[in-house]
Amino acid sequence: MEIRKDMRLDESVYVRDVVRLLRRQFPPPTEARDVGYQTQHLDCLIVLLRYINSHMTPHYLPILEEHRAQEAQNPILALSWMDINPDAKPAWIEAKRNILSALGPMGDDESNPSFGDLLHSDIMMKTFWSRQEFKLMRGIMIKPAGGSWDMPADNPDLEKNFLYVARSPLPELSFQDRISRFFQLSRRLADDSQFIRLCARPNILRVTYERQSGFQPYPLSTMKNIKIPIADVKNSKPTKERDHDVVVYTLLAVVSHKDAMIRLYQPMAPQVLFNTTHPVIDSKRWSLEDPEHGIFDLIYAYVGHVEIIDVAGEFAETRELPEAFKEVYKQFQEDIVRFHRAREGGA
Repeated sequence: MEIRKDMRLDESVYVRDVVRLLRRQFPPPTEARDVGYQTQHLDCLIVLLRYINSHMTPHYLPILEEHRAQEAQNPILALSWMDINPDAKPAWIEAKRNILSALGPMGDDESNPSFGDLLHSDIMMKTFWSRQEFKLMRGIMIKPAGGSWDMPADNPDLEKNFLYVARSPLPELSFQDRISRFFQLSRRLADDSQFIRLCARPNILRVTYERQSGFQPYPLSTMKNIKIPIADVKNSKPTKERDHDVVVYTLLAVVSHKDAMIRLYQPMAPQVLFNTTHPVIDSKRWSLEDPEHGIFDLIYAYVGHVEIIDVAGEFAETRELPEAFKEVYKQFQEDIVRFHRAREGGA
């Protein structure tokens, strides 16, 4: 029995149905004794990719040729687009068994990769996170002491495509403070040079958050929606902070690396609840606000200049969505369409 076909190739399936299937289907759980390694970490990554894909359908459909080439190199990407047949467990066992050899070296325990190993693997960086829609910075302006501003095109730091926030350093700073500081004018003490990172307005923004024991965790209410200051260039200099554009990103997903579990959210709305059960979305009440050490990946969606609406906590109690959510989601989809048209050279 086959895993099931790529839902993008089925012309009878409407885009709205593709979105629904991406969000509501999960890879069949498999046992380590059948596959050769613990697969919940892989399942968690597939669920995350499917959720990102579901929000990027205006850009990802129809299939782009560059994506075909990337999926030929990285089988995880291809699996994330399957119309999943839950009865095709033997085929999924075989597919998962073959994935490790295709992905190459990962982490300290290559025979049993963690979620972090998979997420940060060379092949994931090359075929997925390097895409334009995830590009974090469009440039880094540098001003040597006593010199003029310049923006080197070959700055290796431009390859960084996610933010890292740890709770322990400078505990007096809020989560928003830590995010904002990354994009603000800074000075290097070693040589008194100045630099500023210019945000590329990615459609999807990834933040790796390390919560360290001994420090008060950031409240989820301060992490659900964040603001990114975006500097521009005027007269060969970065614009002043007061002139920076400020855009909003809203939380789509949180992944606990230790638990290999994921919690999904609608843009500026409550947690997504499911009628089914699966190990990666189990009801275990792990929380970003737990006190012990933990590493999480937070996935944010660009929603532009919308007003931040504080409507939900970390856990949902009902499936009812606020009316204001509809306008936010409409704005999010329009931003993706504009991004796609700009890439293709359209209006």
